[in-house]
Amino acid sequence: MINVTVIIPTKNAIPKINPIGKVKYLIIDDGSDRSIADELDNAYGKNKYVKIIHQKNKGVGASRNSGIKQADTKYVYFLDADDEFVGEDIVAELASIAEKKGVKAAGGSMVEICPDGTEFCDWQDHNRGFVFEREGYIKYTDYQFDYGFYRFVYDRQFLVDNKIFFPKLKRFQDPPFFVKALYTAQVFYAVPTVTYRYRVGEMIWSVDKVVGLLNGIILNQKTALKYRLFILNKITIFRLYNDFYKIIKPYKYSPKVCIKLISIKIKSRLAILLLN
Repeated sequence: MINVTVIIPTKNAIPKINPIGKVKYLIIDDGSDRSIADELDNAYGKNKYVKIIHQKNKGVGASRNSGIKQADTKYVYFLDADDEFVGEDIVAELASIAEKKGVKAAGGSMVEICPDGTEFCDWQDHNRGFVFEREGYIKYTDYQFDYGFYRFVYDRQFLVDNKIFFPKLKRFQDPPFFVKALYTAQVFYAVPTVTYRYRVGEMIWSVDKVVGLLNGIILNQKTALKYRLFILNKITIFRLYNDFYKIIKPYKYSPKVCIKLISIKIKSRLAILLLN
């Protein structure tokens, strides 16, 4: 019996999958051009393991939420259409591990595929959480990482019952979902196996996308401060001033962006006071 669905949100991209019956696929076509939508139907529309849902453009987060609500398996796994699928065997095994170990989430490690085709997996410092060096149970309070939600399978009913969905943001909707899911689960099961292959692409930014990014950072800060997850808060602030500084800088005088930056600065000072 198939117990995991691969949820694939896509807009004007055809995911490269090979359905062989070990997982189900739920492709959410988020407002693709008619020609691409037709190509998607021609490629996978007649496959019994694939369900395609066409909808008006709602955004990637809303599309994933639709997938969570409409999947009919115990577990769900997420794949972006432009990333490289690790294969049905790995995802099915991950779902099997989650069930055997009695956890609401189970995940592995991640590899980045660079534009020149080279692969990167030497994660260090604030990105060390992308890799698990050994198999076993991990408490989220010991983990406190925010990136790489793709690497995991999640108990679908657990997500629905706890109202764990992707926030309606233009960017950075993944980390708040990931943090909330793992914190609510309390304990997850980790394996060293590579369970996601992320393809690095060019990101085009705008004021609204920067605001979305900052809103996502604020959501993670609120969670970190509410539950005294100070490592998570430290990582979140580090990302703001190191990973995203050059992206935010051209937009910092926008009123929308300025308000969000002030909010983050206030919460950062609060975190320092709590630590002292």
